[in-house]
Amino acid sequence: MVYPLPTEHERRALFWWLEQASSLTAWRRLYSYHQRFVEAVRSVYEEEQRTVGMKQTIDVSWFASVLNGQDAFDAALERLRAGDRRCFDFLGARGHFSEGLLQVEWWQDMFVRQDRFAPSMSPRWREIGEAMHDCLAARLDISLVLQDRSMRLRRSGR
Repeated sequence: MVYPLPTEHERRALFWWLEQASSLTAWRRLYSYHQRFVEAVRSVYEEEQRTVGMKQTIDVSWFASVLNGQDAFDAALERLRAGDRRCFDFLGARGHFSEGLLQVEWWQDMFVRQDRFAPSMSPRWREIGEAMHDCLAARLDISLVLQDRSMRLRRSGR
């Protein structure tokens, strides 16, 4: 299908939006929501570890993955601060926003797919759930600048 070329006004509007969505300010804002999610998970995990007899709803590997995501997000912000736009690529590694957001997306997916996702059985799930949803909502505004995984697979010939 042939699409008409955008007008000068449309090109300027698109460029402005892309500039805003890929700005350090926008990704720092998302980082604040991501931090809230990480802190909510950390708080519940640590409470479960301290309290004898309390049911463990957050697996150690899940908590470690959340912390790894936080580390990847931190590294991606550093790259963006230095002007390195490769932080928007999908590489599934430290220093890329896709890796930093992976766990928040995974938790959302697990919550939606499973009737009894263990962390949702926590008395403090509301805190985690709200932080997760807020982070994902903030991501919607700017995530179109992230390289899609399918794009990465097509480039590599898979």
